Amino acid sequence: MSFYKSSAATELWIRGGNMVGKKLPKPAVSNDADKLGKLIRRYRKAQGHTGESLAAALGKSSKSEVSALETGSRVFSPAIVKNYIRELKIDESDVPLCYLTLDALQRLDQKNAIAGWEHPVTGTFASRQVRELMKEAGRLDCTAVDDGLLLLPSTPKLDLNRIPISRSGAAPFLDLVNPKASELNEFPSDYFDPQIANFLKAAADQDEADEIQDTYQTKAAIKQFTLPAPAFGANLQMTISPLSFWTLRKFNRAMGDGNHLHQINQMKRQAVLNLLRNDGSLSFRFPSALYVEATVTTADNKLVIVEKNPGLSVMAMSGRRWTASIEEGLSWHYYSDRSEIDAVAAALRGLDRELDLKPDHIEHIEFDALGLELPTLNVGILGDVKTNLESAQLVSKIGASVDYGRRYHFIDWKEVPEKVFFKPIASFGEWHSLARLRCLLGLQRRHGFQAIFDMFS
Repeated sequence: MSFYKSSAATELWIRGGNMVGKKLPKPAVSNDADKLGKLIRRYRKAQGHTGESLAAALGKSSKSEVSALETGSRVFSPAIVKNYIRELKIDESDVPLCYLTLDALQRLDQKNAIAGWEHPVTGTFASRQVRELMKEAGRLDCTAVDDGLLLLPSTPKLDLNRIPISRSGAAPFLDLVNPKASELNEFPSDYFDPQIANFLKAAADQDEADEIQDTYQTKAAIKQFTLPAPAFGANLQMTISPLSFWTLRKFNRAMGDGNHLHQINQMKRQAVLNLLRNDGSLSFRFPSALYVEATVTTADNKLVIVEKNPGLSVMAMSGRRWTASIEEGLSWHYYSDRSEIDAVAAALRGLDRELDLKPDHIEHIEFDALGLELPTLNVGILGDVKTNLESAQLVSKIGASVDYGRRYHFIDWKEVPEKVFFKPIASFGEWHSLARLRCLLGLQRRHGFQAIFDMFS
């Protein structure tokens, strides 16, 4: 099998979407307001309305409310937004959850259940693009949140702290300095989809012609993994390959570049569909860098939420600024002569570099899941870190971090369902693709399947 499938033995991962008895999410001045505004404008124009005619149809004396909604300049209650949804016949599944009334949320929950999602959390919290890809691939059994897909579950039987690896190909260079096209093409790319390989070759030729100069490190990429046998203590086998950071920049990061948006997004879409439809070992026919990504919990039981530096993160640059809590890319030189990936050691390097947390600050680290970031097609080894420092002791470290700057939140784990999912803190805006999925996994580790089922239903 490919992606994790549900079974009677494991029960459902997360029970999401049923909002009965919950307080309604509070609208936030954020990207949600901008999304709502663009949605209303699109529906208004499609139906031939001007601002004035829509206002008149709603019984308004002027178009000021319509303008404020479409520009996202003011916060409006779900009760007001409901009138626009009804008048313009907007699909409620397109509307940000914080702008839906309780009855709309209940309808959405029922719609998701009818759609056949095996994990209701996917129908409620996964992005529309992810849901569409899963439906097209016929994979309604996967778990997804935002733009992140769960490749492997978090269970007591799966240990990803140390992952046995084999290597495919050797890195011709650990660091590329002002590379020629011939040097860029020496990196193993035989497993890429031919369309992707041809795109990268043309990009290398163009960069050489333009005399573009830069320095690129060699990263570790995932090529394939074989699912573990269903026995206690079983582990998966992973094949990795060297990947130039130049490739990540030209392909993975360029998915947000308007110059190549359509061409690259079409390649990305097909690559994900091929992955979803794979019924054996998962093979990655596209560049996919490996990361270790973990939530950080303080000694006073607070989840650390931080805002990433847009200048250092392509996701933050595109608006996905908030994360929980660290992401550390894996460099090839650590694994070129090793028999396993030590995810714990990689996390310690990231904690030290990004938050100045030393080994004696760390009580516990555990990794037990894999996730795919749809925007970049990179893969995260997902886990949880417990520090012996209290939240107040982390303030100065976060403030001094080049990676994260000074905006942060400490959320008690008891409040994570409400403050991260059902009633998000207004200043969050957009999340890193796998951030909220890591939060869900953290809740499951602490409370178990049944408690999470009850909590979200």
